[in-house]
Amino acid sequence: RFLSKDGDFDWLCLDKLPALKTPVLLVWKRFDPYFPVSLARRAAKLIPAVKLEIFPGFGHAPNKQHNEAFNSLMLDFLNRD
Repeated sequence: RFLSKDGDFDWLCLDKLPALKTPVLLVWKRFDPYFPVSLARRAAKLIPAVKLEIFPGFGHAPNKQHNEAFNSLMLDFLNRD
């Protein structure tokens, strides 16, 4: 179940995000048909070491739709100091 009774997304782990110790890369599409970008922004505010990248357009798989840009982003993130 993704939606709570009040229409908000029910993330059972939301309270756990601030405890993450490892850097996190969140990659989202601007118009994701399953999870709105507002959820990514909400999660990004809770994760201490986060980089949020939002790809333009509609879709749910930026790694497939923008594979070269996604791969470059991932390599940069993994090779950071």
